[in-house]
Amino acid sequence: VRNERGALFRKAFRKLNDRQQKILYLYYYEELTLKEIGTILDLTEARICQLHAGALLVLRGMLQGS
Repeated sequence: VRNERGALFRKAFRKLNDRQQKILYLYYYEELTLKEIGTILDLTEARICQLHAGALLVLRGMLQGS
């Protein structure tokens, strides 16, 4: 079951756009703060927060739909 869930997550993650993928990767795997990600992407911390939340909503929607 765990491998199956991991495969579903990876498939859904690949469907996100590049910016969404990058934000989630930097936040969860590189453990950067939203402010640090904003500096890297030349966006405000508030905008990164919005994009992060949106990416999670999209990801959850895809995972619930599968």
